[in-house]
Amino acid sequence: MTDYNDGKWHGWNGGECPVDLGCFVEFQTIGGVDGRADHDPWAASDLSWFHDGEASDVIAFRVTKPAPPKPRECWSYGAHIHHTEVEAIEFRQRVADAHPGKGYELSPITKWIEVLP
Repeated sequence: MTDYNDGKWHGWNGGECPVDLGCFVEFQTIGGVDGRADHDPWAASDLSWFHDGEASDVIAFRVTKPAPPKPRECWSYGAHIHHTEVEAIEFRQRVADAHPGKGYELSPITKWIEVLP
């Protein structure tokens, strides 16, 4: 997977947006129009990277400001951390099956979301 947050220019042949829609980019188009004029870079979400099955006019871009980090999420069952709620539920069931009658299947699963500054 390419890391586009390197400040370098990257060629683009169309398709789904290759970067986080929250970042800002400079870009060049087929017609020579570009997003590097004397104004702020464009939000990636403001560009038409791919529409109606047709490639956009963007032929090159570079990320000038990466998207802010997204908080991580996890689910826990007791002290056991899992990447998805499904994994946590399956783990809880395995514990309950291994210790019938102990009430483990009733223990809560909690969702944790990282707090970012």
